[in-house]
Amino acid sequence: MTPELDKYFQNYFEMFGTTGWKQLLVDLEDSISGPPFTSAVTAAKTERDLGVIQGMAQKARLLVNLQTSLEAAYAEAQEDYDE
Repeated sequence: MTPELDKYFQNYFEMFGTTGWKQLLVDLEDSISGPPFTSAVTAAKTERDLGVIQGMAQKARLLVNLQTSLEAAYAEAQEDYDE
């Protein structure tokens, strides 16, 4: 793995350890599973409205899963480098 790629991952891992990141994850998880989200879904009047809400939820899930995704990518990059 190049030093640049390792630094890229390390920057994210440092961020994942912060209180702010953990707080953001709680807020995102609450927003896509709690009453505000379900209310928005039931209030959608058109397919476009529903699509916008689904897009917002998809982006929130992307952030919620970012740490797991990057940890897997880092492990894979390490394996590729070791070969």
